Amino acid sequence: SRGFDKKKETKTDDGRNHDANESDVSLNALLPLHKSSALHRHFVQMCIQLHMANLLCRYLDYYNLAYTEQQAKDLGLLTSDPHSQADQRWVKLLVHTRTRSNLYQASLIN
Repeated sequence: SRGFDKKKETKTDDGRNHDANESDVSLNALLPLHKSSALHRHFVQMCIQLHMANLLCRYLDYYNLAYTEQQAKDLGLLTSDPHSQADQRWVKLLVHTRTRSNLYQASLIN
């Protein structure tokens, strides 16, 4: 009986429900934990442009992102472009405190 089959749901490794249909795009592929993706980068840039520091911090915490300098670079949080939105002081402070790369530099930014 095509079309009336029950949907199969499975739990992913991180506890999220996932529809097991083959045509569905995996949520884990779009929003992976611990690594950058195009959607993560877009959301991070939107938060920076709209000055949504608290939302950005919670988002990064939820997806376990930007705990290393490389992850921060992959997300566009660290850039050498002086005209970039990521060059804002609050973004720099956020990155330095998350990566703990240079707490002295972070204290000077604040």
